[in-house]
Amino acid sequence: MEKKYLKTENINLHLKIDIDRDVILKTFPVKDALIFQEIKKELISDFDYNSIQKRVLASIFKDKKPTLAVIQKGRGIRTIIETIKKYYLYKGKTISINDVSKKADFYIFTFDFENEVKLENIMQTLEKINSNNILIISNKEFELSNFNVIKDEYTVAKNIEYITYNEIDKIKKSDNFYYPFLTSEEKIKNIAGLSVYQDPTNLSLYNTNIENVTVKHIQGKYLNWFELTPKQVKYKGVIVTFGGSDWSTNYDVAVKFAEKWYQVLSLFFFWMPNQKPTLAEVPVEYFSEIEEYIFKHYWKDSPITIVAASKGSEYALLLSTYYPSISQVILYAPGSHIYSALDFTKNTSSWSKDGKPLPYIDVTKSDFWTFIKNQMIPMMTKWAVSFKDWYASSIKLDPNAEEKRIKVENTKANIVLFAGTDDQMWDSAGMAKQIKEKRPENTELYLYEWAGHFFQWNGFVSLRGFRMAVWWTIEANQKAFEQNQKDLYKNLEKYHPAVENKN
Repeated sequence: MEKKYLKTENINLHLKIDIDRDVILKTFPVKDALIFQEIKKELISDFDYNSIQKRVLASIFKDKKPTLAVIQKGRGIRTIIETIKKYYLYKGKTISINDVSKKADFYIFTFDFENEVKLENIMQTLEKINSNNILIISNKEFELSNFNVIKDEYTVAKNIEYITYNEIDKIKKSDNFYYPFLTSEEKIKNIAGLSVYQDPTNLSLYNTNIENVTVKHIQGKYLNWFELTPKQVKYKGVIVTFGGSDWSTNYDVAVKFAEKWYQVLSLFFFWMPNQKPTLAEVPVEYFSEIEEYIFKHYWKDSPITIVAASKGSEYALLLSTYYPSISQVILYAPGSHIYSALDFTKNTSSWSKDGKPLPYIDVTKSDFWTFIKNQMIPMMTKWAVSFKDWYASSIKLDPNAEEKRIKVENTKANIVLFAGTDDQMWDSAGMAKQIKEKRPENTELYLYEWAGHFFQWNGFVSLRGFRMAVWWTIEANQKAFEQNQKDLYKNLEKYHPAVENKN
């Protein structure tokens, strides 16, 4: 046992740490009630669980019964699942979501009867599991013996009009919407901003009522995406958008492309019912299904551009080394290596090939004192957490880092890199430079001084109970955003020429 002392006078913090590098130390509350209190605070802050959430969780943890929860989207399904996941993580146990082949301590299954669901397949699935630790979430009731059936029953007061986010335009036409301390313009902006990021997997939150654009949601074998087709297609080819670790499809960016007359596919790559439940071992083969769809429904020689951000950029760059059909990748805050999965239940690669995890940089093996300085102390002092040095040190400490670098020299795609020099999430500027060095030809690098991980919002992002730093100055970010829009469309035009007018 090695003892180290950290003393930082400016924050009046004295921290004594006992280190055993071969042992992972965990501390938990003794009583379940305190565990749930911590989980609730992390997920929904000081708010209470709603009625259906309370009943479902009571059935699982108090009654200890297998449970069928009949719930419609928008009623907090994600919070229920996250509560169960975090509890089992606290206990050092495993959880499986929509995967009967995985042996686990608790199983969750989600069924949407708006799509084709065969009850006999459900029964066969349940027969394979000899456990009471099961939660089935469905939008339709069906018979299950020995299951607690929890039905969501709630009413809205007659003087309250309930509308979906797809009907948000109704608010814009009325002055009868009240939100304190904001102007009418700010009200509209705030409400519109809630739609997707409130729950990226809730399809009803996506505004599909876009002028001169037809939006379709399509689900394939693994594929799950929105197809946006402008009324008049003015440019050849297809733009494919990915989000990052936020579970989204980068939908707001996809809409902007479609409004400028580009054809767009806006894709989920994990978390949806037919996909990997977390950002862990996401298959690169996923793109074969996208490729097949594009070849079937668009011009055979359609130029394909992927526009992605953060972890999505890491994925897009990796895909370009396997698929020569990709003409161009436009990457915001790119990663140069394959990193650990964003799954707190297991340590594995973010991506897989042929069912096997690809070699990855293990960020848990980063420099210990970097972790203390940039994560632990900020969390204890309620300051913003930075992951930049953490990621950087994990590369330096890995003797096999080169093996885990994305081999950009093998791609045929044009590469466009956008990064801020003050990115506090990870060193996207440094990694963008490395990508450029490894593949200098047909690689465009744009660095924006003092901008950070995102070119929007303020300098921090709230992340499950703590603040995360993403950049330094709002002014630099705004300047970067304005310049970036020019740089973005300049590069799109190179690979997506105008459609010839046959009239």
